[in-house]
This record gives sequence, C-alpha cells and structure tokens, in this order.
Amino acid sequence: EICKDENLPILDVKFLRNNNIENIVSFGNKVYKNDRVILMDGENSGEVFTIKENGYLGSTLKKLEIKNISLTHFMDFMLLYFKDLFRLNKKGAAIPHLDRKLFLNLPIPLPPLKEQEKIVKILDELFTLKKALRVE
Repeated sequence: EICKDENLPILDVKFLRNNNIENIVSFGNKVYKNDRVILMDGENSGEVFTIKENGYLGSTLKKLEIKNISLTHFMDFMLLYFKDLFRLNKKGAAIPHLDRKLFLNLPIPLPPLKEQEKIVKILDELFTLKKALRVE
C-alpha cells in the first residue's frame, strides 16, 4: 500500500536488526506492526522479519501476504521450515537475490485452522523446551 504524508521510518534490514532509525520519510510502501517481510536481495536473502512498528518498506524487502486460510504463527513455522531452501536458491553473482518463482511452487500444507492451532501449540512447546535445554 503506497502512502503519503505520514512521517515514518524506512524499515530496512539495518533498522529491523538493530532498531536504529536512520531515515524518516513521508511516503512509501507502508507496512504495519506484526506484518511479515522477507529479504529479497543480498547475502542473507530469504531472512524473514516480523515488523515491530509501522513504517515504509526498505527496497530490498517484500511483504509476505498471509491469507485468512492460515494462521500467521503457523506460516511463521512454515517459513522457518523453508529457511534453508531460501538460502540455497539465490540468483546473481554480484548481489545474490531470492528467486521470486520459488514462492510459486512452495509445497505448503494447509490443514484446517483448528489443526493449525494444534500444530502451533505443539511446536511452541517444543521450541520452549529447546530453549530451556539450550539445544541447537
């Protein structure tokens, strides 16, 4: 969504990692708190971020649209599952970038919402246990 006249930070990778506001602008592709974005260009392309505050999207990022047939948290786990696939499927020599066609063919299972809730609950518990055990 292209917006004008609201002064907001540019949410680039540096900002998303360190929360350092470097540029405030009054126009751009607006994203909102809790949106998911993916880094499309550079060495770390394929990295997914959760937006922590409203702002304008940096040029190397794209917003991930999560439809209401899926829970956002379920899709977070699916994106985590595909992390290595993203990392290994870059094009370009000078500045690698994520191949957009990759998203057209992702085999993402979409069980009913109730099943997604159960899966998310189980995975949350497992990740909590993993943190508690400090197992990598």
